[in-house]
Amino acid sequence: MSCFGDFIYRSDVDGSLDGDLKGLVMMTGGLLLMGAHFAFARRTLDRGRSGCGEYGPSMDLAELQDIIERTYGDRDRERGVAATVAWLAEEVGELAQSVRKGTQDQQIHEFGDVIAWIATLANQQGIDLTAAAQRFADGCPKCTALPCAC
Repeated sequence: MSCFGDFIYRSDVDGSLDGDLKGLVMMTGGLLLMGAHFAFARRTLDRGRSGCGEYGPSMDLAELQDIIERTYGDRDRERGVAATVAWLAEEVGELAQSVRKGTQDQQIHEFGDVIAWIATLANQQGIDLTAAAQRFADGCPKCTALPCAC
């Protein structure tokens, strides 16, 4: 199991969580980066796993992209963008199934996998996920209301 299978997510309603990620992949027939604040914390800190958590108990999008690049970058470039999109689509399907029928641990695992593949694809395309998610920083990018008034 990779480190990314060990993430949980919590909605950051009051802004009190460390390491906020200003984006998460939501499945609505496609992939959208949402601007809601989410924090990802490894559940395995007390399990004594080594090799995971270079960035501590939480990480931001830039740190995620960095660790994905350093861990899988060469292999990802060899695989290519088309194959990465196919892997991402497969992981989205697994996430959808876990949401419908899986346990919370299965859902956590699949959310982590989808986020890791999003970071992989962004790295291949030279996209900064923090910049991509920034359009949601003030709420709805269309009406700028929080919550959306559209």
